[in-house]
Amino acid sequence: MAFEISTEVACAHFLFAHVIRGSQPRVELHFAESAWDFSANDRMVSLMGSARSWHADGQTLEFESKPHAMVCPMESDQKIACSEFTYGLMSRGETFLLRYHAKGVDGIEAAETNGGLHAEIVATPSEDGQLIVTVLSKGTPFPGAEIIVPTSGMNTEEMTTDENGQIRINTPTTSLYSFRAMVPEERSGTHDGKPYELVRHYTTLTVHDHENIPEGSDGLAWAILQDAQHCNAATVGGSWNANFRMTDASGTLQGKLMHDGQSARITEPEEASDRTIQTIGSIRTIHPANDIAIGFEDARTAAAGCRIVIPEHGMTYVIKDRVVETIIESSDDGSRRIDVTGRTRLEDGRILPERLVITEFDSNGTIESVTLTSENYVDQNGDHVLKSVSHNHINGPGKSDQTVIRLSDVRQQDSTSSR
Repeated sequence: MAFEISTEVACAHFLFAHVIRGSQPRVELHFAESAWDFSANDRMVSLMGSARSWHADGQTLEFESKPHAMVCPMESDQKIACSEFTYGLMSRGETFLLRYHAKGVDGIEAAETNGGLHAEIVATPSEDGQLIVTVLSKGTPFPGAEIIVPTSGMNTEEMTTDENGQIRINTPTTSLYSFRAMVPEERSGTHDGKPYELVRHYTTLTVHDHENIPEGSDGLAWAILQDAQHCNAATVGGSWNANFRMTDASGTLQGKLMHDGQSARITEPEEASDRTIQTIGSIRTIHPANDIAIGFEDARTAAAGCRIVIPEHGMTYVIKDRVVETIIESSDDGSRRIDVTGRTRLEDGRILPERLVITEFDSNGTIESVTLTSENYVDQNGDHVLKSVSHNHINGPGKSDQTVIRLSDVRQQDSTSSR
């Protein structure tokens, strides 16, 4: 039997190994709730200090403790990193020894290599496009293992390995994904002078797909931003055109508009062409072209959310639990901050941003205006297309303008068919 669960409801910590390419090739170890959780504090990082880590060829990895993780440089020809440590005894109805294991790989092809962990997950692409995932115990397939696998969007599924220690799933298409399994081992022993009869091995496999990383980009920052785009269900992004009907204090206006990825401009009627509508679609363009360098802010700290920067665009993204929470757009003239304050989680595990707070600042950091925005979407054959936007623009005490914009015939700029 299988059932859908969310990565957001994880209540325990596990060991994750990230093999990262790009401008700073490295391995990062995180003791966290998921592969997208980077909130490990000093205590969590110190727990990993005793971890034994190695390449698939057996070469030892030497890690340095950082505020957010254990970090080790990695050569470009190395694609696999393994690590494991003993946490200690736990009592949950019975006393058992708790051990953590992790394998990180650069590309799914490397995931089929046995890295030599006591408990390990290997994955092999099949010719039919699926992924054969095997749970190993001491190198031998383990039937009946509990395993958490990625499905669509942010959803995961709990499964049980068959008599061959395997499951089959559709190959994930995200830039970063992970698996987690539990392997019980009946074994007697003592730890710190206390006896146990059972060992629980929790093991993870974390996969980074590093194709098309822009030159000069940090591979982890790029993967997190790509993944957030994958989890965003709003269809329209970048440049697009639409018919509109706008109602505000001055009346009702109908025509056509063009969105360039940052703001909307009225193209018809011609007499209104100098007007812009900045609040339309502000959250959809969360990822720039692939040739733009992406990285973290200069100092990374332990935090549940990541701050990812695109210097060439003057943009900062705050991403937490695979969701864009805030976008900051900066220029010499000032800045704009977009906070997502309301969202809907769809059955396929993706997110629709529905309520935004857009704050405009001048060059001195003084607030010029605040816009409270609501967005509605229409489902067109599985695509979620922006249908209407309503906003309350506040630019001073007692000064506010309310506007409702309804869209139809929304098209990507290079599209020939309606979305």
